Amino acid sequence: MAQTATARLKWVQPGLRAHLCGLYRAATVEDCGTELYCAFIDNPTQFGHDSRFRSTRKCRNAYEEKPKGAWIEGTNPDHCGQRGRIDLILHLCGTARYCELIDAGRNPDTFFRSSRECFGAFERRRADEDSGRRLS
Repeated sequence: MAQTATARLKWVQPGLRAHLCGLYRAATVEDCGTELYCAFIDNPTQFGHDSRFRSTRKCRNAYEEKPKGAWIEGTNPDHCGQRGRIDLILHLCGTARYCELIDAGRNPDTFFRSSRECFGAFERRRADEDSGRRLS
């Protein structure tokens, strides 16, 4: 007898109150978005969470994969990171420069452990798709 795969829950982007996620009440996926909501299960705030899942891993596995972000060319990649954190901004740097600085040790973004992981979170650049070139 074949097992039927259970449908995964749709990935939820953070809501308008994501900056308040877990501060004044239990964390909810609607307020926090999937990523932060699931992270709070293993590291709960003082208000806890809604306990639908027993672990961060089980929570993440219940949801679809996080959609990739759009490739950003950047408004001024040559000046990215020259003044420290103040100008290390994705929209200023662009995806390529922002991700490259992680392996160079000049990007304090702790969400990505490597440039490769950072590049994997974004759609491929149109020029790279057209030429058949692969990033990282």
